[in-house]
Amino acid sequence: MISNPEFRRNIWIEMSIHRLISMPLMLSILLLLAYLTNGSELNQGVAYGAQFVALVLTMLWGANMASEAVLVEVREHTWDSQRMSAMPAWSLMWGKLLGSTIYTWYGTFFCVLVYLFTSELTALMTIKSAVLIIASGLLAQALAMLLALMFIRKEDKFVRSPSILFVLFAASTAWSFFSLAMHLEATLKWYTLSFDSINFGLISILLFLAWAWLANYRLMRAELQMNNYIWIWLSFVVFLMVYVAGFFYEIPWKPYVNLSSSLLVAFVVATFSTYLMLFSEAKDPVNYKRLLALLTEKHWHALQGSLQCWMGALALAILSGLIFSIEMMSEGMQPMLMIAFLLFISRDICIVLYLNFNTNRKRADMTAVFYLFVLYVVFPAIFSSIDISTGLFFPDDNKAWVSVGAALAECTFAFWLMRRRWLRYYS
Repeated sequence: MISNPEFRRNIWIEMSIHRLISMPLMLSILLLLAYLTNGSELNQGVAYGAQFVALVLTMLWGANMASEAVLVEVREHTWDSQRMSAMPAWSLMWGKLLGSTIYTWYGTFFCVLVYLFTSELTALMTIKSAVLIIASGLLAQALAMLLALMFIRKEDKFVRSPSILFVLFAASTAWSFFSLAMHLEATLKWYTLSFDSINFGLISILLFLAWAWLANYRLMRAELQMNNYIWIWLSFVVFLMVYVAGFFYEIPWKPYVNLSSSLLVAFVVATFSTYLMLFSEAKDPVNYKRLLALLTEKHWHALQGSLQCWMGALALAILSGLIFSIEMMSEGMQPMLMIAFLLFISRDICIVLYLNFNTNRKRADMTAVFYLFVLYVVFPAIFSSIDISTGLFFPDDNKAWVSVGAALAECTFAFWLMRRRWLRYYS
């Protein structure tokens, strides 16, 4: 580990003598306050205080340092020199992720020790809770760095970055898993299985932590101009579909039964992933032109490394939607609503690409968000107030045929606009 030059560099930067001394002193004051406010006894209250301080150090401070580890390099124009170094992507990734946050882990080490010695839970539960604290912090930091890498992949030049938003998102996500797991007496159902909350939460955090590290590694590879094949991303989306659908398997929504409810949730997860990556990835027309050339020339191996993540998620959304439709037909129901969903998704994608296929693509995605807001919120509210079907703008279960017809017309028009702009500027 010490042989990693990036990790070693961060240790020299973060772990000065003054900081090594100040951290235990500050923690001693905070934990002394927790001790005094709990009747001057080393009880569970002190353990919870140590737990809280550890989570603040890792989820907030540590997540901020993880995101800034990349963003500072870009702002100070040293990122390109690091990208051109001989350091492998894996070493550069974990060297930054663990090295930049080493000081927060130095403080967390003392907090976890206090927690272990003061917790009044059983020995096994105390150890699980301590592992949960560490894993939650690692997840928050990995997510913060992941968002920072996605940001610099999309924004070539920036003066200020929304790093506080990255930290809040990463911390809230990690906290959601942590709070789920800390319902110590609760059990939950996942498909037909029952789990203790802490066991399920701990396994979930470790699984998502592994995916977050893998995602950081892949983005670091992309920064080093290395190809990433789409299969890892597809595997993650499938994992996410299966994971989320498990919570809804035994919550049937009329007229859906268990299986169809899970299939519908899986479709929603794939659709959400499509939109998320559609707005997260850079949509440079030059790259799309290269992708079309690879497709035309049937260079399948190279094509796998050029496909964007939203394309893979869209394919899974279509596949899960078709499977859901087949399940609906087996129950004697019409699949028209799902067809409308897929057509409206295609319309939205064409709108986003139309705005990005321009010589001036600045704020194209924000403009697309505004247009979609008008289509999904403003127009339906207006039409609903004058008793006209809202199925013209999003799927309406009561008037599925109207939704399908409107979606087909809007999708066709949006595709024509997108293709016309593509041929005009990039043919």
